[in-house]
Amino acid sequence: MTDHHAHLLLVRHAEAERYSAACPDPGLTARGRGQSQLLADWLGKNAPDILLSSTLRRAADTARAVAERTGLPVGWDARLREVGTCRPDGQPLEGAGSGGVGLPPRERPLESVFPGAESWVHFRVRVSLAMNSVLAATAAAGGRAAVVCHGGVLDALLDNIVDADACSPVEVAWANTAVTHLEHRPRETGSPWILHSHNARPHLKDQDLDAWTEASR
Repeated sequence: MTDHHAHLLLVRHAEAERYSAACPDPGLTARGRGQSQLLADWLGKNAPDILLSSTLRRAADTARAVAERTGLPVGWDARLREVGTCRPDGQPLEGAGSGGVGLPPRERPLESVFPGAESWVHFRVRVSLAMNSVLAATAAAGGRAAVVCHGGVLDALLDNIVDADACSPVEVAWANTAVTHLEHRPRETGSPWILHSHNARPHLKDQDLDAWTEASR
């Protein structure tokens, strides 16, 4: 972990088409494209220092809309992909999404989500490693990052922060293009994390993320 404070604006991707065996990596719906444009407009007024994204299409398309509006390049990281789309060693699994069956990943934490894929336990390690890199990149860039990823990634991050038992996860709601503002303070004697806002949609409603806006000044 870095020694510098970092503000992370964590964004779940915009609404996507349903995946299937024929389309294991779907893009955005028309509504999702509209959501991504509204998100991009809002971030254009509260621009971060760095923009990072999962490489899956639904996140990548959301991030590209933000990049076009803010002028920021996208830093791609396959470790920010959804659960089950990587092998246990963290490398992307081609075609993941076409064979998953059974209970949700968090309810079978030691089982692979898709054939040859990681388990939820492996996934939490992958997310932890990805977030270490995110924090380092954020500190190097100026201290404020927008990170476009997936509901599973955000679940795993919060599980890691609160040290949730693998069989007793924290249930949290994540709306499409909702933003969650976490601050990381590595030198604090208490928890290094502060949750400023969760699942907010300032771009979809007449809301404001006061702490993020203040940190962006």
